[in-house]
Amino acid sequence: MVTGKEGMGYGDFKLLAAIGAWLGLTSLFSVVLFASVSGIVFGLIIQTIRGQKKTDAFPFGPCLVMGALAWMAGLDVTQWF
Repeated sequence: MVTGKEGMGYGDFKLLAAIGAWLGLTSLFSVVLFASVSGIVFGLIIQTIRGQKKTDAFPFGPCLVMGALAWMAGLDVTQWF
């Protein structure tokens, strides 16, 4: 809302709702935190390799899936705090 651009697409919201329904509400914070950090790393790597601008969009859905898989594998980021 601050930048006037859409941050997450509607498919990302639907995927996050499905992950929350499947894993439970308590897992969502850990999943979103892990997905955000992996998205930053993934975005920086893609920008470096492809030479894209910082304003170019990339899919966030695979990062959400990685966060859900990491949580299911036992990596609970909320235990670190």
